[in-house]
Amino acid sequence: MTRMLSRKAAAVGVAALVAVGGGVAGVAYAYPSGVPLTVSASASTANGQTVLTVSLGNADPRCATEITVNGNYFGTLTGGQTTLSAPIPNTSGRNRVRARTIDCDLKERARSEFVIPNAQLSGPGTAAVKDRVEYSLTGLEPGTTVTVTAVRSGGGATYSDTDVVDRRGEAEVRIRYKVSGTYAVSASVNGSVVGSSVTTVVS
Repeated sequence: MTRMLSRKAAAVGVAALVAVGGGVAGVAYAYPSGVPLTVSASASTANGQTVLTVSLGNADPRCATEITVNGNYFGTLTGGQTTLSAPIPNTSGRNRVRARTIDCDLKERARSEFVIPNAQLSGPGTAAVKDRVEYSLTGLEPGTTVTVTAVRSGGGATYSDTDVVDRRGEAEVRIRYKVSGTYAVSASVNGSVVGSSVTTVVS
């Protein structure tokens, strides 16, 4: 009798284990349990080369994770590894990084976006007085405020306009010149100059 009860208890124990595993299958393998995998990326540019660092959050140390950037294979993080760095092409606009586990019972996926900090200011070389002249910027940190300032050579006139950088890392400003002359146009974020300057001759 005792032996039969033991077998029944064992059977119930196995059934309970299966029920618990099946009941939380959607999140059971997340690490910590119930917390989804996350991925983030940050890029830095120096001497013409851009290096991207990808980081995982809540990663199960038992799982390897494959990383792709803009649909291209970037690398694989082995179990317990949470960061990976490698050179990437210097592309403007919004970029996408994706992560997916490749050797776990439950397949987890995560994605995020990033912008390569490579500020570029562009605008016309010539303009006419009273024209609204447009200048565009790329490669800026989304959400920051950028100021574009035009200073006349020899003094006598300064113009500026601001814009908030969009999610693609881009911004646009417009300046209406009232005095003719040669202007050095530059962009700044929080008082620091970003990108190279542009010269606009206004007549």
